[in-house]
Amino acid sequence: MNIFKKATIALALSASILSVGGSAFASTTSTTTAPTASKPSCSTDFSQAKSLVLSELNNRVTTLQSLAKDVGNAKYLTSNDSSALSSEITSELSGINGLIANVNGATTCTELRLNAYSMVFTYRVYLVMAPKTHLTISADAITSISNELYNLEPEIQAAINAASANGKNVAQAQSAFADFQTQVSSAQSASNGMDQTLLAQTPAGSPGNWNIFVSSKNSLESARGELHQARNDLTTIVKSLGIG
Repeated sequence: MNIFKKATIALALSASILSVGGSAFASTTSTTTAPTASKPSCSTDFSQAKSLVLSELNNRVTTLQSLAKDVGNAKYLTSNDSSALSSEITSELSGINGLIANVNGATTCTELRLNAYSMVFTYRVYLVMAPKTHLTISADAITSISNELYNLEPEIQAAINAASANGKNVAQAQSAFADFQTQVSSAQSASNGMDQTLLAQTPAGSPGNWNIFVSSKNSLESARGELHQARNDLTTIVKSLGIG
């Protein structure tokens, strides 16, 4: 396959990668309020309160099942990261299902409150597991794509050199390629190793580790922008060399 076509395909893929992690992250709630604060009051309507807690638990089951599907479908997620996320998601599902069983058998407000508290503060499905999963998927994707582009750089330079040897004015192509290298390198720096930082986040560290998720998301969005600029540079190179 033509080297420029390879690079174009990689860059085209990068354009959609962050939209998945970004939108999913945006839908993640930042609230730290336990569901037990919601109405109805357990002391006045135990049945409705019980239904509320069960509804919140079932919503978390749905979220975790969706996360498991995202992990399974993630093309660029490394095997180690996939295994780590899958293991955590499975563990949280088991825990939440255990709470569902507890709540179904609960007969007092105290039991409901204890299980609702555990649902929010022990598992942190929304505040930790969701952003952790989505951002790790995005980080691995950006890392993989930027590394692929970096490995193609010698071939792109060789194409420019060949055009120059054939009498082509390559000043514009060379300038665009220099910027291409800068953009790719910056994207690499932003994402490399981020997966380990994200995977190290635990429910116990919440809500203090929310800033880590926010800064990671911002860095990945910047990396996506850099790869977009690299795509523009590649277009300039191809046009100035009269390729394709």
